[in-house]
Amino acid sequence: MSSSQSIPSDERYREVAELKAALDEHAIVAITDPQGKITYVNDKFCAISKYSSEELLGQDHRIINSGHHPKEFMRDLWHTIAHGHVWKGEIKNKAKDGTFYWVDTTIVPFLNEQGKPRQYIAIRADITERKRAEEALCQSETERRQLEQALSAATERERGRIARELHDGLGQQLGGLLFLMNGLQRDLESANSPQADIAGQLSKELATAITQARNLSHELYAVPPQPDGLVQALDSLSERVSASYGIASEFSADTVLVHDQNVASHLYRIAQEAVHNALKHGRATRIEIQLSQQADRVELRVRDNGVGFSPQQDSHGLGLRTMEQRARLIGGRFNVQSQPGTGVEVICSVPKSAVEKSDVEGTKPSQ
Repeated sequence: MSSSQSIPSDERYREVAELKAALDEHAIVAITDPQGKITYVNDKFCAISKYSSEELLGQDHRIINSGHHPKEFMRDLWHTIAHGHVWKGEIKNKAKDGTFYWVDTTIVPFLNEQGKPRQYIAIRADITERKRAEEALCQSETERRQLEQALSAATERERGRIARELHDGLGQQLGGLLFLMNGLQRDLESANSPQADIAGQLSKELATAITQARNLSHELYAVPPQPDGLVQALDSLSERVSASYGIASEFSADTVLVHDQNVASHLYRIAQEAVHNALKHGRATRIEIQLSQQADRVELRVRDNGVGFSPQQDSHGLGLRTMEQRARLIGGRFNVQSQPGTGVEVICSVPKSAVEKSDVEGTKPSQ
């Protein structure tokens, strides 16, 4: 005799009733027929949906449909349980008073002798507060990003202001002094004055200062404001690397037009930082910069033949974190590939829609 047969029917009934009572205390429970019509709801279901049991019985779950989930979501749910499989997921519902609530849901199909569902039991837990907290956190994040974008744009604008002052202000003043000093040197030489050598040295110092001011201005305000400015800036970066460090540096580009100055500036800074890392840490003797136009994105690649690093090494220094942050601010994907002895390749992909914008978050184009 089986254990179930040994228990009196009234005792089995009591046990089932006790289990049901315990479940009703803990969970939101509903039972539907094979067509999805509601045949039972417990008090917790009525409390969270704000419908009475009389209003719910005979209805289907469309009565609490919030419209949040796409048709494919609900189609997948019904396909799963109709084939006798348990479905689990999170559902956003709408109460009678128009408020929304979230439930963590498990729907269990009970099958007849033919293996077809004869009823469905849905057991739910209220997760509304958790989902609200997640939404608040997301809102705080989508806001943090806007703040970061605004701060970044402000920083780039300040760079541009300082660069213009260096070039148009200090640079021109130094240029005027150099012109006067050259004239003074010639006069002193004509008079056979011993001060002519000092004037010549001062002229050389002024020329050096002018060059440094122009280079600094260029670094601060590297990307011209026109759509092909990024291509020009990267080409200039490659040339300066070759001239200053005496290593092989090559730049190649498709016809890439970046209308958003903020995006162009961030991409240039990523390339600049990657080149800096290759020279300072990678001890590279060859650097390649490539800007390409893909079907759905613009892709920047900076490759070097330096010492590289292994994935086990601490490869997330300040430089890499800065590049990752810049990529994130313009909605791009950032990746670094390296192995010891094989150099490093830095890749940043930006959606085509981002480079086609004329502005970011309402900020003025900035450098």
